Amino acid sequence: MPGAARLVDVSVERAVRQLVGWLREFRPDWVVTHDAHGGMTGHPDHQRTHRLVLLAAALPGRFPEPGGPRRVRRPLCATHPHAGTAAAASRPGRRTPCRTRR
Repeated sequence: MPGAARLVDVSVERAVRQLVGWLREFRPDWVVTHDAHGGMTGHPDHQRTHRLVLLAAALPGRFPEPGGPRRVRRPLCATHPHAGTAAAASRPGRRTPCRTRR
């Protein structure tokens, strides 16, 4: 939609800081995000969501704000059988740190 806010336009630092704050507030054991290819559509905001969630989960002590670090035990990726088929074929052997459930 023209003029709509896009996640790809937000700085990585700002977005990860916000996510780390939510992780400290809600203290989840698991976090679910899109797969590395952005799900079935491959939308750039979905790809960015994947990256930001994994960074926030991997860097719990990166920001000194109150609440203390919270390590997510397991980031999970929501996948679709056809998600990123073309992209995956162009990068064989590339793995994501996200675990998937079927």
